[in-house]
Amino acid sequence: MEEAKNEEKARLESTIKGMEAELADMEEAKKKETAELQSAIKEMENKLADMEETKNKENAKLQSTIEEMEVQFQEIKELLEAAKREMEQVRVADNEKIETLTREMEQVRAADNEKIETLTREMEQVRAADNEKIETLMREMEQVRAADNEKIETLTREMEQLRAADNEKIETLTREMEQLRAADNEKIETLTTDNEKLKDVVNSLELEINETQKKYEETSKLSEDRLKEAMDAEAKIIDLKLDMQCLQEKIADMEAEDQILRQKEHQSGSPSNKFNSNLTQSTIGRERELVDNVMKAATEDLGFSQGKPVATYVIYKSLLHCKAFEPDITTVFDRIIQMMGSAIEKSEEIKHMAYWLSVTSTLLFLIQRTLSPSPPKPEQPTSLFGRMTKGFRSASIISIVCHVEVKYPALLFKKQLAAYVEKLYGFIRNDLKKDMSQLLASCIQAPITSDGKVFPVEFWDSIIERLDGLLDTLKECNVPLGIIQKIFSQVFSFTDVQLFNSLLLHKECCTFANGEYVKAGLSKLEGWCSKVTAEYAGSSSDELNRVRQAVGFMVSKEKPKISYDEFTTKLCPVLSIQQLHRLCTFYSNNKDDTDSAAPDLISKLKGLMSEDSSDPDSDSYLLDDNTSSMAFPVEEIGKSINEKDFSNMKPSPELLEKPEFQFLLE
Repeated sequence: MEEAKNEEKARLESTIKGMEAELADMEEAKKKETAELQSAIKEMENKLADMEETKNKENAKLQSTIEEMEVQFQEIKELLEAAKREMEQVRVADNEKIETLTREMEQVRAADNEKIETLTREMEQVRAADNEKIETLMREMEQVRAADNEKIETLTREMEQLRAADNEKIETLTREMEQLRAADNEKIETLTTDNEKLKDVVNSLELEINETQKKYEETSKLSEDRLKEAMDAEAKIIDLKLDMQCLQEKIADMEAEDQILRQKEHQSGSPSNKFNSNLTQSTIGRERELVDNVMKAATEDLGFSQGKPVATYVIYKSLLHCKAFEPDITTVFDRIIQMMGSAIEKSEEIKHMAYWLSVTSTLLFLIQRTLSPSPPKPEQPTSLFGRMTKGFRSASIISIVCHVEVKYPALLFKKQLAAYVEKLYGFIRNDLKKDMSQLLASCIQAPITSDGKVFPVEFWDSIIERLDGLLDTLKECNVPLGIIQKIFSQVFSFTDVQLFNSLLLHKECCTFANGEYVKAGLSKLEGWCSKVTAEYAGSSSDELNRVRQAVGFMVSKEKPKISYDEFTTKLCPVLSIQQLHRLCTFYSNNKDDTDSAAPDLISKLKGLMSEDSSDPDSDSYLLDDNTSSMAFPVEEIGKSINEKDFSNMKPSPELLEKPEFQFLLE
C-alpha cells in the first residue's frame, strides 16, 4: 500500500513539473508575442502620425493658395466694377452735353424764326412804301442767317468733336477691359490648373491615407485577435494554476492521511492511556456543552453578515476556541455532525435546504483552508510606498482562518461536511428537475386550438417562474455562486436531454409547427439566462445546444437545399450521424409546405451510419441524462469564495451578550 502511494505521489509530482514547464513556455510565448505586438503598433502609430503631418501641411498650403486666388479674383472684380462705373459716368456726362447743345440750337432756331417772321411782317408793311428799305432788310436778314448758320455749324462741329472724343475714350476703356479680361483669364486658367494639380495631390494623399487606415485596421484586428489569444492563454494559465493548487491540496491530504495512518499503526503497537489523559470527563463535558450551545443557536437561523451565514462563523470560531483541530482524538466534530444532520432533516422545504447548503458549503471552505498548508509569505517590499501599502492591506484585511497541522478527526469532519454539501446540492437540483420534468411534458408538443392556432407559451412561462423562484431563494440564503451556476447548468442539461429525446421519439413532435413552438420556449430560457447574467446562470444557455440545433433544422425552409457539409458543420455541428439521420427521416412537414432533407443527404447519412454501427436502427441517437449521478465538485467551492469575505463578519448584539458566546469577541 505504501509503495502504491509513493508511486502515486511520484506520478503527481511528475505531472506538476510538466504543468510548470508548460506554464513557463506559455508565459514566455505570451511575453514574446506581446513585445512583437507592441512594436508593430508603435511602428504603425509613427507612420500614421507622419502621414497626418504631411496631410496637414499639404492642406495648409492648398488653403493658402486658394485664399490668394480669392484675393486676386476680388481685386479683378473691383477693377472691372470701377471701369464700368467710370464708363457709365462718361456716357451720362456726354449725353447731358449733347442734350444741352440740342436745346441751345433749338432755342437759337426758334429765336431766328421769330426774327424772320418779324422782319417779314415789317417788310410786307414797308414793301409798298419803300423798296430800298426792303432790300436793306433783305441784306440784314441774309447776314443774320449767315451768322446763324456759322453758329450752327460751329455747334455741330463741337458736338462731333465731343462724340469723337467720347468714342475714343470708350474704345480705350474697352481695350483696357479686354486686356484685363485676358489677363484675368490667364490667371484663372493658371489657378485652375494649379487647383487640379492640388486636387490630384489631395486624392493621392487620401488614397494613401485610406490604404494606411486599412492596414492600421487590419493590424488592429490582428492585435485584438492576438490580445484575445493572450487573454485566453492567461485564462488557461490561471486554470492550470488552480488545478495545480488542487493537486497540491490532494497530495497534502494524502500525505496527511498517510502520516495519520502511520501514527495509528505506531500507537496500536503499544498500549496507551492517551485517550484517558487527553480527554477527561470534565473536558468532554465542557466541549459537549459548548457544542450544544453553538448548534442550538445555529439551528435558530442566525441570519447573514457580509453575505455569509453567521452560523458558519459561530461554528468555526467555536472550533478554534475549544482547539478542536489539535488533539488526535476528539468528540467535538462527531457531535456537530450529529446535531447538523438532525437540524437538516427537520424539514424538506427548499429554503431550509438552501440555508443549510449555504452553511455547510462555507464551513467546508473554511475547513479546507484551515487544513491546507500555509501559503508562503510574500517578499517584504523595500520601498517606503510598498511598506505603507502592505501595512494598509494587512490592517484592512484580517483573515479568520488559522492553518493547523492535519489531524484525523478534522480530516474526517471535512469529508462528512463534503458529503452533506453533495447531499443538499443533489436534493435541491433533483427537486427542480422534478418540477421541470412535469412542465416539460407540456412543452414538448404545441397545443392546437380548434381553429388551428397555437396556444400561447404559458407552460414555458411557468418554467421561468420556477427558475426565478429557486434563484431568489438561493440568493436570499447567500448560496455560493459556483453552486448556483452548477445547479442551473445541470438542470438546463437535463432540459436539453428531455426535449431532444422527445423530438426524436415522437413523430408528432418532430414537425415544423412544433419546432416553432419549442424555439419560442428556448428563446424564453435564453432570455432568462441573459436577464440573470452569467454571474448566476453561468454557461447554462450552452447546455441547450443540441435541442437548439435540432429545432433550427425543423424550422428551416431550405431543407431540400441543405448540403452535407452545411448540415454537419453549420446547422447541426454537435449532433452525431445517427441523430442527424433520425432527424431527417423522422421530420414531418405538417402541411406547412416545407419539405424534408434531400434524398441524397439522407442516403449519405445512412451509409455513414452503417459504417459506424452494425445496427443502424439502434437507439444510439438518444441522449443519456447523467445529471443525477453528477455530484457537485467540492474542490470548486473555493473559486467563488474568498477568505477576506469573512474578515468583517459580525454576529448580532443579542448573541454577543450571552455569556456562552463571549469567545466570539476574541
